[in-house]
Amino acid sequence: MSALRFISTETFTQSARALFVAALLTVTVFSIFSFDPTPNPGQSDKLKHFFAYAVLGLLAVASAPQTLSRFGAPWAVAVFALGAWGVCLELVQSTLPAREASVYDAAANLIGAAGGAAGCIAAFSRLRRRMTA
Repeated sequence: MSALRFISTETFTQSARALFVAALLTVTVFSIFSFDPTPNPGQSDKLKHFFAYAVLGLLAVASAPQTLSRFGAPWAVAVFALGAWGVCLELVQSTLPAREASVYDAAANLIGAAGGAAGCIAAFSRLRRRMTA
């Protein structure tokens, strides 16, 4: 018997929301302030963007399935909102002397958010099948 059967949907959603807020604040702070001593991180920077936004995409879909569904498919809303947030942060970076904005960073953000949302959907559908079996 799975331990997840004992976790209420409300508890799971509240936990996912708290993690989402913490992750969003962390990504925002790391996007605005420069903590990397490497002047030009190269392409490894894109992997950081991808994985950060993949976590955000997964947590966004997990944290608000009912809320997001009022506006359309939860994953589409999450991906669009996170993509827009990533673009906004890149615009902010373009005004900061210690930061550098990049279209490729914004693309990595969007692809990561889509990947995280897809991962959450796949995990939920698998979990749903296991719990009904």
